[in-house]
Amino acid sequence: MSKRRIRTIQFAVAVGAAALTATACSSSSSSATATAAGGSGTSSSTIVVGGMAPLTSQVLTQPDIKAGVAAAVDALNAQGGIDGHHVQLDYCDTQYTNSGEISCIDQLIADKVSALITPSIAASASGSPYELAQAADLASIGTQGSIVTEFTSPDVFPLSSGDPGWVYGAMSDLVKGGARRIAVLGNATGSYQAVRGYALAALKQAGLTPVNVVEADPGSDPTFSAAAAKVVSGNIDGLYLAVSPANSPIAVRAVRAAGYTGPIASIAAAFTPPIVKALGSQGNGLELSGSVAFPSETGNPAVAAYLADMAKYQPQGTIDQESETSWAAMMLFAKVMKGQTNFSASHVLSLMKNISTPINLGVAGPYVVKGAVSPIAGFPNIYNPTITLGILENGVIKQSGPTFVNPVTVLNAASHG
Repeated sequence: MSKRRIRTIQFAVAVGAAALTATACSSSSSSATATAAGGSGTSSSTIVVGGMAPLTSQVLTQPDIKAGVAAAVDALNAQGGIDGHHVQLDYCDTQYTNSGEISCIDQLIADKVSALITPSIAASASGSPYELAQAADLASIGTQGSIVTEFTSPDVFPLSSGDPGWVYGAMSDLVKGGARRIAVLGNATGSYQAVRGYALAALKQAGLTPVNVVEADPGSDPTFSAAAAKVVSGNIDGLYLAVSPANSPIAVRAVRAAGYTGPIASIAAAFTPPIVKALGSQGNGLELSGSVAFPSETGNPAVAAYLADMAKYQPQGTIDQESETSWAAMMLFAKVMKGQTNFSASHVLSLMKNISTPINLGVAGPYVVKGAVSPIAGFPNIYNPTITLGILENGVIKQSGPTFVNPVTVLNAASHG
């Protein structure tokens, strides 16, 4: 499986540390050539941004994170850069190892990049690479919100509300539709425990308790039939699906075979094109929450711009929540740097911390940092709490309701209803 949010509700497989090769980090203005800031090929008018994600691994690869950033960089340069300053991308392959992530951070700091754009730090569950970035006053902009450190480190700026918000969003969709007897189905591997915690917290926010919480064991129950029978018992009227993407088609078929006909909600990024294809018609009606506007919303000018940039500059990149988030993160950086002449990491960090006028990205909710109050306790870095709600129809996730919704507001309303 090669999609980024696999790590949201998927198994986290431990891998042995592997040393990065000498070419793990590459700088690029278009397609990864040139050198990093301060080296040959750059000038004082060049803004160098860094990025990192697993590009080569037998466990998890996330090429679409790089594709989204690269498409945005090329699009900006085609328009003259940022106020005439050429933008250069310095990218590092973490190989999905703890040592790889630390090596990438060390290298990007040494390269004096202005900021990190949507860095993927997944193998280092403790978030230690973020501590290194913090010590260097290096901002991480537009992260996707997979680990708790992203929501607690003062130098990390998630684009939206990440994993907690996505789960809250899916729950809010069930609650908004009238469901009150809600069950949770997960699989007993990886980060399910964290996802279950978010699901239960979301229900509590709505003044509800789950009817059933069931963990399926893909080893002893490969068809999920036993788990499905348990989770749909008790006359439930809503089901939150917290299984790994590979198990999603199996789980959906199992609960439907068990006789459940009610709404099923989950997060959009777990339903990648291959998963949606595997579901076929059984995926119709699934309620999915996302962090950015769905690519099907082509009437949204920002979505149209994202799609055009991907088609022109990264035609092999997948159109999904992953690449759209990293594209948006680069555009957020560009808006913050408008009119600036100081590209140092410390200055960029100061600018990010002092965003007081909401920045409208179009594909995501208004972004403001200074004075923002997170609606979810324990996650202070939720500066944009909104999510998008959609429904899967004939292989396409289509928006349902307003473009951007604060799920906590919806859940709170239910608790007082």
